[in-house]
Amino acid sequence: MPKQTELHDQIVRASAELFMKQSYAATSIKQIAQAAGCTTAALYYYFEDGKAGILRAVIDKAMPDIAGLLQPVAGAASLRDLIVGLGVALWAEGEDILRRTRWLMVEFPNLGESERRTLHTRLLQFHQRLAELILPFAANRQQAEALAWIAFSAVFGYGQLFVTLDLLSACEPPHEAFVYGLATMMAQTVGHAPRP
Repeated sequence: MPKQTELHDQIVRASAELFMKQSYAATSIKQIAQAAGCTTAALYYYFEDGKAGILRAVIDKAMPDIAGLLQPVAGAASLRDLIVGLGVALWAEGEDILRRTRWLMVEFPNLGESERRTLHTRLLQFHQRLAELILPFAANRQQAEALAWIAFSAVFGYGQLFVTLDLLSACEPPHEAFVYGLATMMAQTVGHAPRP
């Protein structure tokens, strides 16, 4: 792939906006080139595999720090602290991530196998890293992975309700109660002490 330049970044930004506005399937290469202010030849120079390559770049740009959200909780002293830290980090950044990726929820059934694999890989990397952080507090790897799915699903579902479905505009969301409640329930599942 050619060196990343301002034009490369502009193509990714323009594509993300078009995908959010009119969907991945409905967006043509020609529309992307026009919105990015370049020719289709220039677009293919940066993205030899066309729209699929652009989608990968858009997903990378939209979800780059999903695993980075776990960095501040890497040294958590307990499972409860880890989940509270994750909840706080996700709420601080999660709304923006959900906004940037909301179109993927609607578009997912229309994505090709390669595009689905790209998204699945990113989500599975987040889950795997979260399971690794939970492992010191779990009885075994299987329990750590199950707890990672519970935490991931709970915070993702919460975000979908309050951000994607805009429940924020209809009520005062119980952010703190949700995060602390989830953290307490998960900690009670495994006990409070790290495994020997």
